[in-house]
Amino acid sequence: MYAIYLPIVYWLARRQIGFRWNRRVSAAALLLLTATAAIGLAGAKSSIAGLATGALGTGLSLLYAFRRLKDLQVLGGIPGAIRAKLMRRGSES
Repeated sequence: MYAIYLPIVYWLARRQIGFRWNRRVSAAALLLLTATAAIGLAGAKSSIAGLATGALGTGLSLLYAFRRLKDLQVLGGIPGAIRAKLMRRGSES
């Protein structure tokens, strides 16, 4: 299933927002996979450890996401293609 799904999502992301694999994206993906493994291992040892590790990972992900959104604002806001889609959706409701 994912053998078909992932290439389609990659193609759509490239087409819609100009997504490209670069060093920063690769590092974030590797960090996310490592965090996922750590949470899984902690959860296998103890439910409380899994909960604590998952909560920490969620908090760190949230901080990273806010930082990236702040960087977008410095660069002039949300990219045009995404802004246009959001504005279109907002006018439909």
